[in-house]
Amino acid sequence: MRKIRLINIMAVAALAAVLAAGCGGKNNNETKVETSEEETSEAESETAEPESSKDTNAVGIPNPFIDCDSIEDAEKEAGFTLETPTFDDLENKTYQAIKGEMIQVFNKGEGAPDDGGILVRKALIEAYKDEDKASEESSVDAEEAENTDGTEIVDVSGDYNDYDVTETMEINGMTVIAKGEAADSYSVVIWNDGTYAYAMDMTEISIPAELIETYVPIIK
Repeated sequence: MRKIRLINIMAVAALAAVLAAGCGGKNNNETKVETSEEETSEAESETAEPESSKDTNAVGIPNPFIDCDSIEDAEKEAGFTLETPTFDDLENKTYQAIKGEMIQVFNKGEGAPDDGGILVRKALIEAYKDEDKASEESSVDAEEAENTDGTEIVDVSGDYNDYDVTETMEINGMTVIAKGEAADSYSVVIWNDGTYAYAMDMTEISIPAELIETYVPIIK
């Protein structure tokens, strides 16, 4: 009888040990799963791109020019009008404006090789008198050119190449500065009328002083 009771006690003890071991194994497995989830979360956190970095990469310098279908549309954007001459063999026109500041018209056609032509600009002097304002707010560089009498005119041509020849003319009471690679062959012309700054910039072509005297009074 004692032998049977001893066997029963040993059996109960063995069963208790097995159950205890099984419970301990389950806890260990749960601990491993929890650790794995934490490591995954940390790894995702480390590899995630910072929001500030995403925002910085997405932000670029905007183009200030607005494409327009007609001169009337460009005038509405700029808030003022622009009259331009008819250039021989440059019948194709492209219109752009900077809101409240500038109108530009690019004239191209058979009269100019490749993608050349004549760019005409009219801009408010006050918007471009300050070079810092011109570069920061409108992204169009402005440069002040000095006339022979010491006064300054605002250059909004966007063409700041060094030219061999600089000629100063008086047309309709305005001082006009023309620059080019040779005498009577000009690539850029700039002038002011007190309120607006004007420019003609020639690409792949040049014009003589006679045409400058013809064009300047028409551009207004």
